Amino acid sequence: MEWETGQYLQLIIALGAGVVLFVSAYAFPARAVMWVLLLLIPFQPIDSNYGTINMVLTYMVGATFLLRGRFKQLPLLGIVAVILLAYLMSLSQIPPGTARDHGLYLIAVISNFIVFYLVYNYVRASGGCRDIWNILAVLNVLVLIYCGLEMMVGLGQEQLLGIEELTLKSGRAAEGRLSGPFRATAMTAEYLGIQSLLCAYALMQKMNTWSRVFWRGLLAGNLGFMIATGNRGGVVSLAVGLLVFLFLFRKELGVVKIVTVVVSASLIFVVSAFVIVQYTQYNVLFERLEKTKFEGYVPDTRVGWYDLWDRIVEKPVIGHGPRMRLMDEETRNVPGYIPLPYPHNAYLFLIYTIGFVGLLAYVWFFAELARQYWRGRRNRAEDPLLRGMPRLGLAILVLFAVSEMRMELFRENLTDYQQYLFMLVGAFLAFSHMAMSRKEPASSQAVNQNSNGSADVPQKKRLLRGG
Repeated sequence: MEWETGQYLQLIIALGAGVVLFVSAYAFPARAVMWVLLLLIPFQPIDSNYGTINMVLTYMVGATFLLRGRFKQLPLLGIVAVILLAYLMSLSQIPPGTARDHGLYLIAVISNFIVFYLVYNYVRASGGCRDIWNILAVLNVLVLIYCGLEMMVGLGQEQLLGIEELTLKSGRAAEGRLSGPFRATAMTAEYLGIQSLLCAYALMQKMNTWSRVFWRGLLAGNLGFMIATGNRGGVVSLAVGLLVFLFLFRKELGVVKIVTVVVSASLIFVVSAFVIVQYTQYNVLFERLEKTKFEGYVPDTRVGWYDLWDRIVEKPVIGHGPRMRLMDEETRNVPGYIPLPYPHNAYLFLIYTIGFVGLLAYVWFFAELARQYWRGRRNRAEDPLLRGMPRLGLAILVLFAVSEMRMELFRENLTDYQQYLFMLVGAFLAFSHMAMSRKEPASSQAVNQNSNGSADVPQKKRLLRGG
């Protein structure tokens, strides 16, 4: 296979950036390295069949953490090993000549768990939740900026700095739908829904006027761009997540505040919807909701579930192989391989690829996360922001579980969103463990990593603080 100039450029940049970040991650404070790594997750200037630049950087940072002895704890390691074993077992079922495709996909999957452990250990070493909380807030701002730029580009495309590999384009603008940085309307809608719950939790905290304006603006942006995606399931998932959120925090909020939250959220949603529908071309959400039909219990856009199930029953135990679609499959003739459309359902996707063994392994992983969050729900942490994190994590997991019924984050081209999700659950697992320990340090401790991997956080006022 001959490589084009753009592919050589991608390889050179990826290798160069990997070497630079490896040296930087080894020499510089962990805080600076983690900020760069995590803020890059949704934005992949290099994204090819062979992986993304953030996947390479994840391995580089993981190697430096290992060499510096910063991996102090590896929670849920046994369950992660079972998941990886399920992937390896499924390799026995792949068609001949596709080992490279599935191998590259496995490398990306492993990077997700590296992110999980990087974030967990970084949060535990930093001694508090506010640094990673600020990362999530800044990341949300950057995603909204990207969505705004995409909306401005519309049906066209723009090259940043004149570089073809850095082209900003709106893949589904012709349909009146916003794709966002994750290049999938469903994943962008799910991200905005999760971040909306974070905004709701932030607004529960005591804060100054400017901080409250910031979080309300962030919430309005999230809801507005969610409407612009035209994704029906995203709105339904957020509604379910919000109901769980209100239930979990019912004692802190009380009846009056719950009514206030519902009314305020509804008002923000209506205003955002009016702006999107009246003043942009991304105005198909309500039309799509109105036209939704069901065949039995299956939405009209998911009738392909039946066809996929016929293939699932052929190899239900260990599946057909880690990856569902192959690279450049339209130009290849692979004996025994039958291209299938994505099922738009994470559970069916996992059963097809790694069988019921793999599905149960992933369910075990997320169920254990939920159990850990549940255990930490009644902690007595001194920091009010940390105290409610386990319950917020539970609400996010419910939203995620519902949302993945109509989309699969495990597609080979959604590595960036996979890393965001594993970053999130790793952070909330660390929050839960810290909250249960009741040893939350004062917010004046640092997050500057020293040579032994410990961390200190200088005291300073932050606009993005939840409290």
